[in-house]
Amino acid sequence: MMFPKNTLALAVMAATVSLASTQVAFAEEVAEKENKAKSKPVLLKQVTVTATRAEKDHSDVVQSIEVIDQAEIEQQQASSVPELMEYLPNVSVTGGPRGSAQGINIRGLGGTRVLQVVDGARQNFSNGHRGTYFTDPELLKSVEAVKGPSSSLWGSGAIGGVVVQNTKDAQDLLEDGKTLGGYVSQGYHSNNSRSLTSGAVYGIQGDVDWLLNGYYNDGENYELGNGQDLENSGSREQGGMAKLGWDVNNDSRFEFKAQHLLYNGLVPSNPAANEGTSSPLVERDSKSSNLSAAWLFDPESELIDGKLQLFYNDTRYKEDRISVIAQKVLV
Repeated sequence: MMFPKNTLALAVMAATVSLASTQVAFAEEVAEKENKAKSKPVLLKQVTVTATRAEKDHSDVVQSIEVIDQAEIEQQQASSVPELMEYLPNVSVTGGPRGSAQGINIRGLGGTRVLQVVDGARQNFSNGHRGTYFTDPELLKSVEAVKGPSSSLWGSGAIGGVVVQNTKDAQDLLEDGKTLGGYVSQGYHSNNSRSLTSGAVYGIQGDVDWLLNGYYNDGENYELGNGQDLENSGSREQGGMAKLGWDVNNDSRFEFKAQHLLYNGLVPSNPAANEGTSSPLVERDSKSSNLSAAWLFDPESELIDGKLQLFYNDTRYKEDRISVIAQKVLV
């Protein structure tokens, strides 16, 4: 069939105009979506740090600070605070594989040159090859590591850095609109047949919030990568914590805390080494207690944000050397 030239030209022109209008409409739709995406605010995850002695947003802090939040703590399932931090840059775990003697090294400095703080209370205990990190990760909502000298903020003992541990509050566990809650948790580690049992009850009544938390962990020797057992690496830990908070008014708050932790295990006197003449086997029992009372005063002023805290720490070790005969009986 033959079409007149003028009819064919009109058809081509109509097709071209239709295609052009479609492209324009598509371009306008894409541009509109892009403008909406640009104008829509993006809510980033807010991370608050307390290692600066005052709560600040992580993005506003100039110091090198690493923060491990509660979600990451639950994901890692670590058995000690040092194990939680072993994957942080410039941070390493010292003291060997046994948790009872593990410590933290920051940029080559460790021991008494890295300060440990739990809920604002300094932990100054240090004694030979004995561990100093007693708080079970089950009780923590966050851990912060300050890398580098911080003695101007925290005093002596912070030349290498600071490890700040913040325990859970009722506000961290309650769902929105709820005033009472609780949980029971049971875990199991197949490597050393370790069972982990924990539970808590918590609530808010008016201006008062409270929390009771306890745990019990029991495990056998760890299995190494070569299939052999790490002798005398089994242990038993248990502990509990009670917290009470009272919002007096919009400016003042009182906080009270009691924590008690127990450890029992057969370990070499130097847990970083294997049992031998210079490191005999001992039955080690340790107790760590912490009491704290704090008054927080934060009026509507950028110049005032105060905290007065009194705390008491008591750490005790009891060690009984196991004779060769007793070791044979145990085996």
